[in-house]
Amino acid sequence: MKRILLIATLLSIVTLSYGQKKPKINAAYKALTENKLDEAKSIIDRAANFEKIKDNGKTWYYRGLIYASIDTTTNPAYQTLANDAVAEAMTSFAKADELAKGNSGYFVQPPSGLPVTMSMQIQGWYDYYWNSGAQAYNDANLDKAVSDFTKCSMIKPQDTTAYKYAGQAAQRNEDFKTAAKNYEKLINDLDYHDEDLYSSLFYIKNNVEKDKEAALAVIRKAKKHFPENTSFPKSEIDLLMSMDKMDEAKANLETEIKADPDNAQLYALLGNMQENLDQKDKAVESYKMGISKDADNLICNYNLGILYYNDGAAIIKEVNNMDMKTYQRMADTRRKDAVVEFEKALPYFEKVHQLQPKEKQVLNVLETIYANTKNDSKLKEIREKLAAIEQE
Repeated sequence: MKRILLIATLLSIVTLSYGQKKPKINAAYKALTENKLDEAKSIIDRAANFEKIKDNGKTWYYRGLIYASIDTTTNPAYQTLANDAVAEAMTSFAKADELAKGNSGYFVQPPSGLPVTMSMQIQGWYDYYWNSGAQAYNDANLDKAVSDFTKCSMIKPQDTTAYKYAGQAAQRNEDFKTAAKNYEKLINDLDYHDEDLYSSLFYIKNNVEKDKEAALAVIRKAKKHFPENTSFPKSEIDLLMSMDKMDEAKANLETEIKADPDNAQLYALLGNMQENLDQKDKAVESYKMGISKDADNLICNYNLGILYYNDGAAIIKEVNNMDMKTYQRMADTRRKDAVVEFEKALPYFEKVHQLQPKEKQVLNVLETIYANTKNDSKLKEIREKLAAIEQE
């Protein structure tokens, strides 16, 4: 009985072997040229797993062409033949190269015309997606733009431009995770460095993902690659302050001021830091130093003006909260004290108004100052400007 079973098993193996006909890769290519992609895929997939031809480089070359065609076809019946046709195509082309064994290169011969090599076909495939992605980007079809540029990067993994445009399209589409992934690929894997790229990645890490440690790593790498950029050190200092790393921020700022002592923006940063540390007198001196370096520095003028203005406003609030006895005794004196502070603030807010003539908040502050300093002509002028803005 055992012998009969063994013979039956051997017969089944022989029958199976003869039942598996060798796939013809030329038939797969013929089906491709006739746009019968389902037939072409069926043949070539069997060939890729058939013992006698699975190590034939041409098998994998044709497989790459077929999967590339599946990815670019406009025929809905064929678009779902493969889940990740680009990856399959590129894997197949790589396998074909691996099996080339000194071959001068793969190509196909159209019925008429010169041979078309594999490298030419891959370039054409890349160009197809590049043009499609650019058009989609211009049409604000951002999902498609990201998809097309991503396929470009899969076809040419070392092409920095594809990752850059995929990241930009994703960021414009507010797909910040995809944008960051592309930017980090450029920086960390492809050694590609661009100031705008770092600014974008810093924004995503700091403002979107709220990952301040990651943002700090990005801005420090940006400083390393672009030592002449003046905004990166400021961003680092601002970030350190927001992380309550005041000692680091102060040390960095002092280094920056020493290297660039005429930079008004650095004094603006220093003054802001000193305000946060309740060092008001030092902040006043820093803002004044910044203005001495650049009389039109908006931040120094505004911050210094607001320091004086807030002191005046605090006195007015104190007067308004006095009991009757204290009011009768102290109100006039304290109002005069408030006027002194408002007059200190005035030139700085007038400068800010000169720099930003339609800034409503500044006009409101000037209205309060002119009202308290009894400057009726200026008060009328400011109120007319506010009314005009309201009508716009």
